[in-house]
Amino acid sequence: MNGRVYDPWLGRFLSPDNFVQSATYSQNFNRYSYALNNPLKYTDPSGEIIWVPIVIGAVIGTYMGGTLANNDYNPANWDYSSGKTWGYMAGGAIVGGISGYFGGMIAATEIPMSNTLGIMGASLVNSVGTSIYTGGQTDISISFGVGSFNFNTGKFNGIWNWNNISTMEKIGYSLGAILNSIDLYRFATWDVLSFEEKLAKLQKQYPNNNISYDPSTTKEGFYNENNKTIYLGKRGLNKNYGWAKSTVEHEYQHYLDYKNQDFDLTGIEDQRSYNILLDERAYLTEMNNAAKNGLSYTQYQDIINRLTHNATLLNHQINMQSYSLKLWILSIIKR
Repeated sequence: MNGRVYDPWLGRFLSPDNFVQSATYSQNFNRYSYALNNPLKYTDPSGEIIWVPIVIGAVIGTYMGGTLANNDYNPANWDYSSGKTWGYMAGGAIVGGISGYFGGMIAATEIPMSNTLGIMGASLVNSVGTSIYTGGQTDISISFGVGSFNFNTGKFNGIWNWNNISTMEKIGYSLGAILNSIDLYRFATWDVLSFEEKLAKLQKQYPNNNISYDPSTTKEGFYNENNKTIYLGKRGLNKNYGWAKSTVEHEYQHYLDYKNQDFDLTGIEDQRSYNILLDERAYLTEMNNAAKNGLSYTQYQDIINRLTHNATLLNHQINMQSYSLKLWILSIIKR
């Protein structure tokens, strides 16, 4: 557990978690609760899934701090004998890491327009922090992706001013525009739909499956063998379309296994082990189709954690697929 101490009598960890993995799930605000408050069922290998945007933010912040100190984008021209250079680089790293965490936490919630809101939160924190460590030499602004608003001048700037912005701004606004487009497309094609409309969309995507909604279930979804129907709950429908598709494919794998029984049962000696094996096979399907379905990195990691847990219980070796940069880009496109 990487140094985290668990007291089985209290049913709690004695060391706090540093991160809120999902701001939409109340149990994650208990810092002494890991793995959805059920560490005997789920795995949380590092407890630090959110570290990726922190590292990225810190690296970018370090570079921007050095740039501000030397008024030069080329690190080879920086004055490394100057305390100002190192001070600004350190300040940039701290501010960049904090803003990366803040933005990543918002984006990971999967709420409507989460990418745009993450950009806004991260940019405001970064802007205020930069103004502080530079002694007020930089303006305070907030970016909303395709553009930004400067609180000091009261003016908007963005991709529409293409000929009057720097190369760095062109890159930043262009990437922001892509994330804005993803958010708007998701909002218009999924978030605004009712549960009935979402089910109809899924039914059209998977015409050979009977798909229904069960508001009482706390699961993402389940397969009912009696009426051959896949039921989705709120947790399966409230996130993006890719998560809903992944949930349907998970339950469809259960249907195929119930129907065909064409898999190796070596070492499976009781009903519990059999159920674990079925879940392992379903999570493996979700992992292999993660990029195709357009899962976010945090959603993909959630599936990996569940798959790892089931494979560990059965002492199975699974070739875990790495969510490479290529797969991540594909998931962005699919989303």
